[in-house]
Amino acid sequence: MGSSTDLMARRLSDGLSEALGRPVIVLNRPGASGMIAMEALAQAKPDGDTLGLATMSQLVFNTYLFRDLRYDPVRDLTPVATLQLTPMVIAAHPRFEARSFPALIDLAKKRPGDIRFATTGIGSPPRVILAVIMDATGARFDAVPFKSDTDALTNVLSGEVPLLIASASFAGPHIRSGKLNGIASTGHTRIASLSDVPTLAESGYPKIDVATWIGVVAPAGMAPQYVQRLNDVINRIISAPDFVAYAQSAGGQILHTSPQQFSQLIREAHTHWGAVLRSPLPGLP
Repeated sequence: MGSSTDLMARRLSDGLSEALGRPVIVLNRPGASGMIAMEALAQAKPDGDTLGLATMSQLVFNTYLFRDLRYDPVRDLTPVATLQLTPMVIAAHPRFEARSFPALIDLAKKRPGDIRFATTGIGSPPRVILAVIMDATGARFDAVPFKSDTDALTNVLSGEVPLLIASASFAGPHIRSGKLNGIASTGHTRIASLSDVPTLAESGYPKIDVATWIGVVAPAGMAPQYVQRLNDVINRIISAPDFVAYAQSAGGQILHTSPQQFSQLIREAHTHWGAVLRSPLPGLP
């Protein structure tokens, strides 16, 4: 069982291998909220042989959460192409007593700091979203850290930890099978493949609206013509019907951008999230 990022990387690598006529190998470098992978990518030659999949964690959040960040996402990386936009989903073990987001917040306020959420690293979207939820609602949860999405999900499926926040692609199959209860989704509209799961806005919290994105980046200094070629190839791959169907089934929305538009998206995210993360948020450094 791979993480949502790993699953996306493998699907994209198949398309790139076919389009470029040479093998594209996925090399997982987990740990430290993606910093290990991004540091390695930033040090690679900008010759097109090394690319990276990056989320908002690596390209935005880490800048404001880690003082010892050894790469600069704007200076050291080249935006190539976005892949998809996806909301997250809050899910619970079926035995957990709260079945809706309002009920969860009410319960947490009665038991502050007692209810546990499985999360990944401090800079991960689930951990940041949990902090935003606590700030917006006044509820307090206990964030239980795990090394990976898979570890967090496994512990919630077993009932050791009752709650998690995860991408719809990762938690969705378990919600549809009844192994998890979908509490709420974090985007502004319901997820098509999880149509019974209400949004946070529908649950009474319209100001909590967080959809995350994922994209392909390269080391800084890559020749613009090669960046554009890769962007063209990637946009063709993610436009294919099978890729679109995969993204939609996973709760995502295909996101086409040029390299320049991806750069602008990153800059806008820094403006928004920089202001959010510079202010004190519960459970974040």
